[in-house]
Parts: sequence; structure tokens; C-alpha cells
Amino acid sequence: MIVGVAIRNSKVIVMLPKPNRHSDCFHYLKELGIRPVKNKIGVKADDQGFYTHTGKYLNRVQAFKYAKRIKQALIDSPNFGLCSENLW
Repeated sequence: MIVGVAIRNSKVIVMLPKPNRHSDCFHYLKELGIRPVKNKIGVKADDQGFYTHTGKYLNRVQAFKYAKRIKQALIDSPNFGLCSENLW
């Protein structure tokens, strides 16, 4: 099950539990003094995604396929990649 949002950076992966959003991950990086390579939120960014109850990182597209496969409840099911708004 997907349990939180995550972003990858060359130095670190920030993983925050629901109901956090990807923007919260960027704020956390900023507090650590780390500037993300890409700081725009978007479906096509492979460095933005989610993590599962086992701690596995999934990008937005992988997360969408995973959520559909395990029948995780989605709000406003996306057409392509998953957003936190589709989960909580």
C-alpha cells in the first residue's frame, strides 16, 4: 500500500507520510540546505513519487500502476501518473 510521498535527490530521498504533499518534501530539503535538481511538481518527473508500506520508492507512473493493481482507493483516478491528491 502507498503510505507517503517521496522525492529523490542526488544526495537524499525524502519520504514523508500522508497527508503530506510533494511540496512538503521540497520544503524539507530546503530546511536541510539541499537544493533539489528539479523543484517543479509534475507527473513526468521521475524524481517525484511515493513510497510503499515496505519502504519501496515508486515514481508517479509506477505508483499509479501499483495502486490500481492492489486496488488501493483513489480519489479522482488519474489518467497517467499519481498525485497525492488522488490518495488523500
